[in-house]
Amino acid sequence: MNFASRLGLDLDAFAQVLSAGPMDSALARTKTDKLRVGDFEVQAAITDVIKNADLVAHAARDAGVSAPIIDICADLYHQTDDAGWGQLDMVAVVKAYQQRSDALGG
Repeated sequence: MNFASRLGLDLDAFAQVLSAGPMDSALARTKTDKLRVGDFEVQAAITDVIKNADLVAHAARDAGVSAPIIDICADLYHQTDDAGWGQLDMVAVVKAYQQRSDALGG
C-alpha cells in the first residue's frame, strides 16, 4: 500500500486488484483494509510478530539455512518497534516502509 500510495494510485482500486489475485485470502483482505484506512488497532502486535520472526530466523540460522526474506521482515518489524510502534497492529510495519521512503526522498 505504501508503494501504491506513493505512486498516487487509488487505494480502493488497488485493494480490489490485490483481492482478485492468487494471493487473496481473508487475512490478506483484512490487513489490506486496515492499511487502506490507516487502522492500526491491534490484532497481532508488532512485538508479537517480532518474536515469531526472530524464532524462524534463528531456527533457520541454527539449521544452516539461508532465509533472507525472514531476516528482512524481522529487520522491518524491529525498526517499527524501535520507532515506538510495537504495540500497534502488524500492519504498522508500513510506517517503517514510509520512513525508508522518506529517507530516500520519496
